[in-house]
Amino acid sequence: MKTLQFLLLAATVTGCATTKPENPEVQLFSALPQGRETPIFVTAARQKEEIKLALQEAGFRIVDRIGEETVLMRATIGIDQDSKACGTFNNVRFQFRADNRNIAEANAKGWTGSCQPNILRDISHELWQQFSNVSHTGVSQ
Repeated sequence: MKTLQFLLLAATVTGCATTKPENPEVQLFSALPQGRETPIFVTAARQKEEIKLALQEAGFRIVDRIGEETVLMRATIGIDQDSKACGTFNNVRFQFRADNRNIAEANAKGWTGSCQPNILRDISHELWQQFSNVSHTGVSQ
């Protein structure tokens, strides 16, 4: 009986030790409509200011109002899987949409808040790099 309890405890501890960050997986479906000058409006239920800052630091042009040529970037931060003083460990998804179509999607898992490395910054930089390799006409450069 004690062996069984130990095995169950060991399995539980091992299962909880999956707080290893993952590199962002990015899918581009098209280029940003106006290239690097495309205005991006961010919507997020959690950590919106941190997300906006990460995107701005990466090079994106963030706006506070939606206009005709604005791309909507919807950020989703999943349930906290772990936490420490600097932030939480989460699944994160960024979705870029314009004119009722997907432009890009990025998914990753990592530390948010003020933690380093920071998955919000990592996703933002990876997206900027990939968008920078595609012209606004959709042709790889």
